[in-house]
Amino acid sequence: MKANDFGNLKLNAPEKAPDDELQRKRRSVIWIRWLLVIATAFLIHTTGEDPFGMNRYLIAGFVLSNVVVTLLPRRVFIDPIFYYLIVPADTLFVAAGIYLGGA
Repeated sequence: MKANDFGNLKLNAPEKAPDDELQRKRRSVIWIRWLLVIATAFLIHTTGEDPFGMNRYLIAGFVLSNVVVTLLPRRVFIDPIFYYLIVPADTLFVAAGIYLGGA
C-alpha cells in the first residue's frame, strides 16, 4: 500500500521545490542589501557633512548596484562566486559610507 492511500491515512508532504529555496535565498540577499543601502544612507546623511561631494554618488551607486542584483537571473544566486564578489563589494560600500559620513 502506498503512503498516500486513503486506507493508510498517511499523506506525503509535498517536497520543497529547489526553485522555492532559490527564490528564498535570492529574496534574502536582496532584502539584506536594501537594509545596507538604507543604513549607509542614514549614516551619511545624519552627519550633515559632505566634504568631498561624494555622498549622493555613493548612495546612488549602491542603489544602482542593488537594482542590478535584483534584475539578475535566479541561477546566479546558486554560484558561490557571486557571494565572493558581493560581500567584499558591500563591505567597501559600507566602509566608504562610514568614511564619508565622518563616523
